Order: sequence, then C-alpha cells, then structure tokens
Amino acid sequence: MPIRFFSLTMSALALASASLPILAAVQATSGSAQAHAVSANLTLDVPVLPDVVAVLPPVPALLATAPPDFSQSDSAANAALSLGSLGSVLATGVLEVNVSSTLSADQVDAVATTNNLVLGVAPVTPLPPVMALGSDVVTARAMARCTAGNVVVSGSTELVGAQLSLLGAVGVALASNPAPNTQVPVAGVLGLSITLNEQIATATGITVNAIHVRYLNLPVLADLLSGDIIVSHAVASMADCTPAGSPMGNIGVSKTAQGPATTGQSLTFLIRVNNAGPAAAHGTVLTDPDIPNFAPDSLSCGNATGGAVCPSGPTIAALQGAGLVIPSLPANSALEFLLTGAVGAASSISNTATVNVPPGMVDPVPADNIDTEIAPVLPGGGPVALSIPLLDRSGLMLLSLMLAVIGWATLQRRLR
Repeated sequence: MPIRFFSLTMSALALASASLPILAAVQATSGSAQAHAVSANLTLDVPVLPDVVAVLPPVPALLATAPPDFSQSDSAANAALSLGSLGSVLATGVLEVNVSSTLSADQVDAVATTNNLVLGVAPVTPLPPVMALGSDVVTARAMARCTAGNVVVSGSTELVGAQLSLLGAVGVALASNPAPNTQVPVAGVLGLSITLNEQIATATGITVNAIHVRYLNLPVLADLLSGDIIVSHAVASMADCTPAGSPMGNIGVSKTAQGPATTGQSLTFLIRVNNAGPAAAHGTVLTDPDIPNFAPDSLSCGNATGGAVCPSGPTIAALQGAGLVIPSLPANSALEFLLTGAVGAASSISNTATVNVPPGMVDPVPADNIDTEIAPVLPGGGPVALSIPLLDRSGLMLLSLMLAVIGWATLQRRLR
C-alpha cells in the first residue's frame, strides 16, 4: 500500500593438495554482525538562542560476535524524534533487526527493517515542508563470507512504496532496489543530501545504510539544520578468514639488478625466493611478467639451500606467463633465479617479481610476496671515460720554473 506522505499535515508528521599437510575442516574462525533500524543526531542552529539538539540512539540495536555461532533478533513497536520548532522530524512503525552467523558455512548476515517510515522537515508556518520522505518498508542486508581465505561481501537495500517530496511538490517514487550509493537528486534544496543503499566496504566486511539523510546547514526559515538520520543499518564482517587447520607458510621474494643498466647491453636480475615457515610451501609459484625495454634471453635457477628444489628446465615463457612452480620449498629454505636480457632505450626499467603460496596454504605476511626493482638506464656505450692529458719531463720542468717565477714576483711585491 503506497504511503501518501506528500499530503501530510503537521499532525501526521507528529506520529511519528597431496604434498600439503592434511587439513582440518575449512572454516572461518571468527565473524561479527550488527544491525539497528533507525538512529539520528540533529542540531538546529537558532540565531541568538542556544542550539537545539535531538539524538535518537540506535534502536533496536544488536551486536554479536562468533564463536560461538549466533542467531539473534530484536524489535521495537516504533520510534519518533522531534526537534524544537520543527516538531516531528522522524516517525516509524515496527522496527526489526536480525543477525546470524554460520562459521561452518563461512558466513555472517545482518538484516534491519523499518516499517512505515516518515521523515520530514516542516517549519510551523503556512510554508510547505522543505522535505518529506516516506516508505512502507525499508530493509538493509549485509553479508560477509570467507572464500579461499578471502573476505567476500555483499549488500542490498529494498524499498517498498518509497516516495520523496521537496518544497511541497508532488511526491516522486524512489527505486525499490537502488544501486549501491545512489544519490537522490535534490535540486533546489541547499544543504540536503540523501543516499540510498549506502555501502561502505572494508578489507574485512561491509556496512549498508538503506537510507542516509544528511542535513548540511539546511536553511529552515532563519535556522540552520545539521546532522544525520540513518534508516536500516546492517554490518557484517569476517575479521579472520584463515581456514582452521590451514598450513602457514611465510614465503617471500626479493629482486635486485646486478650492475648498472646500459642501453644496448645485458643486465641480470637476481630473484631470490625463500620460505620462513613454519610449514613447507611446495608448489609455490613465481611470476615475472614481460616489461618494456627489457628483452630477457636467459634464465637459470640455483644456489638452493635448506632442501629447496629448482623447477626442472625453467623457461622465460613460463616465468612471464602462468608462472614457475617450485616443486620443493621447505621451511627455512631458499633458491635463486638469474634472469638476463638486453636493455632498451629508456630512462629506467621497472621489473616486478611475485610469489604465490600453493592452494590450501595461508601466508601470514603477504606483503613480502612481491618486489619491484627499478634500474636507472645509462646511455648506450656505458659510462664515458674522460681523457686527462699528462705532461712529459720537459713540460713538468717548464711548469716548475713558471711556478717559481710567480712565487718570486709575489714575494717582491710583499717586501716593497
């Protein structure tokens, strides 16, 4: 049933693998979720008089963390907020929130629903409301799950019968499933921002605000309105996506240029791959993609320590393509590759090497899995040798005589 808020009166507004160790069952080790239906923090700047402040804490609010797994629900009959001379600025019907986790399925969910929402900014004058927004149902959903050791998040917003009216105009329907971070046009109303399906993603989770209204010093007669209203707020996160029982292998790579890079001459890069453990990382993959102004023509592997084993017959094509698979890389082992090629005309060449752990393994320090070496390039022919002329015996005698004469003349001038 669509809500006919565009004809609201003030009384209506007042309502308001085999080589790897055997793994335990793959399962995320922790997760959290939170949700609330509405919250607000508003300030009305009134000339001469003190500011009027109205705060609606998150209601109803849930926050839960696993383990153990949780499934919690809460509700409230309604919520309402008034602000000084504006009267009612927020009113709702039933509010519902739910959070749940299933670590065995690597998933956390949060849902918040607000029914019969009415938001309004209407001064107590014959003037029309500055803004009126209503919706039968407002729902936000957030989900976080672990996939292959990585956090994958999703969010959505559903609006039923949502409409917006500005400056007393006839209400305009809002999208029922708005795209993430949809900005609602509010032409002609300075200091007002409305975002639908606001999504804020991080490395470990996602926050979804179905409706986020911002008042940015919105003029209301002689007053200024500022603050936020959030409707249907859901958060889901997986703080630790390390599968339980996964082997941990801290592999790393370093790359250095062996000598200066000179146009038209050969340059060798030393690529060192190591595994600091604690588990073996057999099957680690090394890649080094093709780059401009460097044409490799030779690749070798050696200097293996700690039981590491070089790939059999490593090729440049494999290194620059799918990668070289290192068959054996025990804990506390290392090996080295030498990549040699011709340097082209450039001010510098930038070459990057990357290593990836084998499937089913987790690297606790992934930051050292990539290394870039930037080598400045000298002009063709290398450094120019400067020729310094030398004096023969007679030249040295003449130079000595000249210096003696200059010294005698200087002395005579000082004695006068």
